[in-house]
Amino acid sequence: MLASILEQRLNGDRALGLRLIKIFMEDTPPKLADLEKALAAEDLPEARRLAHALSGSAAVIGVQEMHTTFRQLESECQNKDLNLARISLPKAEKIYADLEEELRQVIAIWSQTPAKAEGTAEDDGSGFIDNEPNQSQT
Repeated sequence: MLASILEQRLNGDRALGLRLIKIFMEDTPPKLADLEKALAAEDLPEARRLAHALSGSAAVIGVQEMHTTFRQLESECQNKDLNLARISLPKAEKIYADLEEELRQVIAIWSQTPAKAEGTAEDDGSGFIDNEPNQSQT
């Protein structure tokens, strides 16, 4: 399911999807560890910053449950509710742990066929993707 959500969001660009997933999987564990340390040190501003970053990363790849959980944790830190934030962290860590296997499966499948799906978007090499046919300027 995650694969289809991400592929749709990226107009079939599996190569970009692979890069995003790999970055997400590299960045998330250290940020989770730092978040745990910040909560242990009762550093709510740092915990809030990390929860915000993790929420954004989850949103980029389309993991709504993780995005929502980190938004909640961010809000708890903003409201200076350390106890609730400490309760939310294990839930977020479990969501990520469960997600890792699905992401590895997407990587395995997409690595075999990373090309953009036929008939999605045109790439003229300009760095912009255009879903409309190229039109000549007069």
